[in-house]
Amino acid sequence: MNNGSSVKSAKTTGRKIADIAAIIVCLAASLFLWYYVTDLDVTVYSTTLGGVPVEIRNESGYSVLSGDDATVDVTVSGKRSAITKIEKGDITAFVTVPSDVEPGRLRCTVEYDMPNSVTFSSASTEAVYLYLDNTETVSVPVRVRVTDYQVDDPYVLDLSNITVSPATVSVTGPASVISTIDRAELVASIGHVARTVTYNGTVALLDAAGGDVVNAYIRTNVTNATATIPVLVTREIPVSVRFTQGIFNSENCKVTAAPAFITVKGEAEIVDSVALEYEIDERTVENGVTERTVAVSLPSGVTNVDEIDTVGITLETTNISSKRISVELRVTNPDGLSYVDPGMVQITVRGDGDAVESLQTYEVTAEIDLSGRSAGTVDVPVSVSFFDKYAGKVYVVGDYSVSVRITQGDGAQ
Repeated sequence: MNNGSSVKSAKTTGRKIADIAAIIVCLAASLFLWYYVTDLDVTVYSTTLGGVPVEIRNESGYSVLSGDDATVDVTVSGKRSAITKIEKGDITAFVTVPSDVEPGRLRCTVEYDMPNSVTFSSASTEAVYLYLDNTETVSVPVRVRVTDYQVDDPYVLDLSNITVSPATVSVTGPASVISTIDRAELVASIGHVARTVTYNGTVALLDAAGGDVVNAYIRTNVTNATATIPVLVTREIPVSVRFTQGIFNSENCKVTAAPAFITVKGEAEIVDSVALEYEIDERTVENGVTERTVAVSLPSGVTNVDEIDTVGITLETTNISSKRISVELRVTNPDGLSYVDPGMVQITVRGDGDAVESLQTYEVTAEIDLSGRSAGTVDVPVSVSFFDKYAGKVYVVGDYSVSVRITQGDGAQ
């Protein structure tokens, strides 16, 4: 009987221990749940939401030229249940631009609208800066100011005829700033020059008094301009004559020009290449004294300072003579035509007196060419040549032709 009582007592004790353990577990779970719930409802948590855009509430009537892309990092606090759910889109950051502001830079305090479940703690900035004004676009002229230059005589800078490209600059920006701009200026530092200068550089915006107009919100359609700065020179250009046949020279023909010089002015590289040289064919010049009048023609951009339109040229020949000689005609007849022999032709030759005097008939060749001719009487030009030793010394005066009667058959009659 005692053994049975002992076993029963042991079982009862085991059940009590199990019940006590269960009670302890339940108490622990309750305590944890109580702690968790209490933590959610009582403990304050915080989080930072980065890059919250700042809304511009503009009541001024001006345009916001800058600052409209501002963002702010916002730190909020609240219960864990609220903090874990909040996003930056739930918060509105904004600034208000009042109606009574003046154009220019304005400091605006950032305000916030946010859910009731959280409260504002701090932000990365208290305020944002806006630039307010109306946008305007104007076109201003480009002016060139030449500095640091040296020009030697007889060269001069033609500062009154500088050209610049572009001639104007388009400027866009705040109206209050744009209204102060008078011009764009290119400062050209060109150093020592003797020829027309092309200079490229940055343009600056200036007010009427010459002060710089600088503003971060101004934009221009170009930043550089190119100036062409003429360098001028005044020169006396001699009048000269060039004989095309090479027969007249300083020994047998005296040339006088009136006036002997023409004063011109223009860009150095053009003026330095100007020549007042007139071509004269000796075959058109009579023996003795010949008078010619020629027009003064100058390149574009060169000024005739003397305003002289014509020059008189006097040619006075010495030891120039002429004579008539009869020369037997040579006939070139590649087609084998029948023709009546034209015989002799009389020509006048002129040139150096000694050469003309010594010229013999056999030293002259007069030739006609019947190529491509047909039957009948035709005028054929005469080609005249001299022995080589007379080159540049004598020439034929005028043009010559002969009438040739061409018949049927081959050969001359």
